[in-house]
Amino acid sequence: MITHLRSVERAQQFDTAGVRSSSQWVIPVPQTWRLADELIMLLGHPTPGFPSDAGVWEVDAITERFLDAIDPDMWVSREAGAEDAVRFYRLMQTAMAQHPMAEYEHRIRNIRCAACKERTLLWKPPLAFEDDVRVVCENPACGAEVSHDRFQALAQIEEWNARTRKTEPEGESA
Repeated sequence: MITHLRSVERAQQFDTAGVRSSSQWVIPVPQTWRLADELIMLLGHPTPGFPSDAGVWEVDAITERFLDAIDPDMWVSREAGAEDAVRFYRLMQTAMAQHPMAEYEHRIRNIRCAACKERTLLWKPPLAFEDDVRVVCENPACGAEVSHDRFQALAQIEEWNARTRKTEPEGESA
């Protein structure tokens, strides 16, 4: 999970508090990176998190080396370690809920298949790291497969069509 959190470079964050500005320079650090740093520090890692320029593979290697060296019984045998273990557990549950490690295939309801014009597309996430996302038509008569790039283009076209239908005056249609 720690490596996964560091692999998420920009998590979607909602700002409902309006526009805020500061006269100071701010270097934005993704919340997922801070969460990964906090998790590793709660385990008793001797440094304050990972180097800012560490790639996913480096984070994975650092985490694996550190976890192999941890003695869980020693960690929770002292009061501060037991408190850290409880905080670690709660923070890990939050991280797992907010940033799932696996994406599941699901039906795409608002975009039509380019081949058969039915709303029968199925999103299939990659099965291995760096594999492609697949979008497949579930219509048995069609069975078309759409590349992820083509799917994104279809989604933009569908969104544009929906917007133009809303802005057209009554009785007019193209």
